[in-house]
Amino acid sequence: MIVVSILSQKGGAGKTTLSLHWAVEAERQGFGPVAIIDIDPQGSARKWAERRRENLKLETPITIKADEDTLWRNDVSMSDVMVALEGEKINMVIIDTMPRVEAPCVEAARLADFAVIPCGPSILDIEAMGPSVEILESTGTPAGVVVTQARPNSSINAAAAGKLDSYGLQICPTHIVRRAALMDSLIDGKAVQEWRPSDKAAERDITNSWVWIAYQMERLKDEQRRQTG
Repeated sequence: MIVVSILSQKGGAGKTTLSLHWAVEAERQGFGPVAIIDIDPQGSARKWAERRRENLKLETPITIKADEDTLWRNDVSMSDVMVALEGEKINMVIIDTMPRVEAPCVEAARLADFAVIPCGPSILDIEAMGPSVEILESTGTPAGVVVTQARPNSSINAAAAGKLDSYGLQICPTHIVRRAALMDSLIDGKAVQEWRPSDKAAERDITNSWVWIAYQMERLKDEQRRQTG
């Protein structure tokens, strides 16, 4: 089972939007069954999954034991959730985290095979990445950065990616441009790939960024295989 955690200690970075769209894309590309663990108290991913089941009659991607009433109460840990997901033959888990430096985020990083930090293109967004990077350094989790809320046809996107190099993480060459379709599609429990297939630009952003994540994970596997001989 592969675990990808989406971490950002700054609100508005697009963690949940990306988690949902990447979960659907992972299913489309054959990584499923996919589960989303929503550890953000707002429960946006969980509510999306409920709409998805009701409107589309689809069971995946899903959220499991993903709210404050079940996680970390009654001795239910995130590791327990992972065991349950493995028992259900889940192949891919995406963890959507809260925008705060708290123990659950550290646990999400520790359990991840790969972590993604979404970051907006402004200097304030870039400077706010420090706590997320520190979490990943403390857990030794391989990670990369995806520029989100990018401006269409603006040089600021590439400039932001250049500044992000200072953190020493892999930078996704695909920037997630701010598009209304990415948010509007979630209303019915869909992703943009399903809601407006004609919006090829938004779909391309999601598809290409997920391909990059999948490549990073495969690269890490290759390195591990070489090290173990």
